[in-house]
Amino acid sequence: MKLNWGTGIVIAFIGFIAFIMYFI
Repeated sequence: MKLNWGTGIVIAFIGFIAFIMYFI
């Protein structure tokens, strides 16, 4: 896997924000 820790954290963070905004 060439996915860095930073990239994974950013993707997870953006996904989490989008998940919250979907319900708000």
